[in-house]
Amino acid sequence: GQAPAPPCGDLVHNRCNGDILEWCDMNDRVAHLDCTQEGMIGCEYIDEEYGYGCAMGSETPFTPTPCGAVTAFGECEGARLRWCDPEEGLIEYDCAVSGGACALIDDEYGYDCVGGQPDPECAGMDALGRCNGAVAEWCELGVFQSYDCAEIGQPCAFIDAESGYFCAGM
Repeated sequence: GQAPAPPCGDLVHNRCNGDILEWCDMNDRVAHLDCTQEGMIGCEYIDEEYGYGCAMGSETPFTPTPCGAVTAFGECEGARLRWCDPEEGLIEYDCAVSGGACALIDDEYGYDCVGGQPDPECAGMDALGRCNGAVAEWCELGVFQSYDCAEIGQPCAFIDAESGYFCAGM
């Protein structure tokens, strides 16, 4: 077997070690990427937001996410959809739960669940959801979700066009 990667220690942000990009993965272990592979032209400082990354010539640089190589664009592993949420990290969802499959939607949107039968409770409801008393209800990938805002002493309300309905004051 291979020895586990060392813990991150003083590695807080990504850095270059020659042409090797190093960053701290989700398991608090040092991850590496050789920035001379697959058309990349070396490790360099990108900008304040990303720090260091692999330079791609004229293309967008590769920069590590808190999800390793998985990005917001997502990927499929059989019927499993995986994507990186900048705040929540790596999210995995089994599209087969709703009888669907995982597929590439298009080059702009990325991967998502397709086909299958959405949860009957989702009929007529979108991702923005609604309030049912103090309970926020919404559908995500065709699966009904809810959260009782009363548990944290808050009312349910419309937050904004991006978040939809949720606990007011969150």
